[in-house]
Amino acid sequence: MLYTGGTTGQPKGVVWRMGDARAVQLESPTVKAPPATMEEHLAAVAANTAPGRIIPACPLMHGAGTNSSIAELMNGGTVVLLKSRGFDPEELWDAASHWGVTRILIVGDVFARPMAEALAAHPGRWDLSTLRLISSAGLMWSREVKAALVEALPQVTLMDILGASEASNFAYSFTTATHATPTGLFEAAPTTVLVASDCSRILDSDDPGPGLLARKAPFALGYHDDPAKTAATYREIDGVMLAVPGDMAERTEDGRLRLIGRDSMVINTGGEKVFVEEVEEALKRAPGIVDAIVVGAPDEKWGKVIVALVETGSGFDEGAVRACLLRDLAPYKLPKRFIQMDEVPRHASGKGDYRRAASIAVEA
Repeated sequence: MLYTGGTTGQPKGVVWRMGDARAVQLESPTVKAPPATMEEHLAAVAANTAPGRIIPACPLMHGAGTNSSIAELMNGGTVVLLKSRGFDPEELWDAASHWGVTRILIVGDVFARPMAEALAAHPGRWDLSTLRLISSAGLMWSREVKAALVEALPQVTLMDILGASEASNFAYSFTTATHATPTGLFEAAPTTVLVASDCSRILDSDDPGPGLLARKAPFALGYHDDPAKTAATYREIDGVMLAVPGDMAERTEDGRLRLIGRDSMVINTGGEKVFVEEVEEALKRAPGIVDAIVVGAPDEKWGKVIVALVETGSGFDEGAVRACLLRDLAPYKLPKRFIQMDEVPRHASGKGDYRRAASIAVEA
């Protein structure tokens, strides 16, 4: 049972069969020859003369850290755990260098930014020649931070995983020294489809436009002791059983997926719907913004107004940020107010604490 708080902080137990969880692990594009039988698996482990070593930089309460650790152990590899309760990028790089780590698992910019800053502040301090992959799941990972990591570690591939506790491996994006994927764009996995917003049908694969992300089996069995929520998430559409956790995405003209956001994280302002993740991604590309969380606050005129809680760095200027946002967003999607903070509210997993953020916005 994998407990997920999602963006609400309300725990929900997602029940998986271990065989299904392992099958999903083997879908990863990093698995070159998935074993079909236990005999093939044992032979592959025995033949592996250089098993991997992974650091799950995020807490193991985060599903991505747990799943990646289990996958490495099952392949005969090693999991290196950090000692500190809080995240220290220098401790991470010390451990990666000392133990010859091959992969690091993080959760978006909240981990990646301080990692890149530590590398820039201490060039040549760590021998990271064994490191081959940094993967992230569960939170936005901006193009600028990826570029800083690749510049410092040109041999490393960065993998962005789009998934959920209810059903993993919807899509991936990769960044290397010679190839960069724009923030928020992903290559869909073979089992991934888009469905209409009312879940009435599966959208055609060559039909550009928005829809709900869904995937075919294998996926979790459902939520523990919550048949209503299970029926809403796991449903038959066009004769196919699908998991539909609630994330909206848009299929681009070239067939890639652009993540829009979770349907439950929508602000209705003046009758227009705004997905908070879309605004947050744009904010993190703006000058002087280190981190951002977007929420809606009650308003007599608009119903809800968009409020941005931001951690700012040098060069922050609200006018310049607004001008930058207008390059990516329609004017009605821009925050009506910015609240500057030393640190935006996040759970220990790195995901935004939207309840606390909303309280802060209302009080302000």
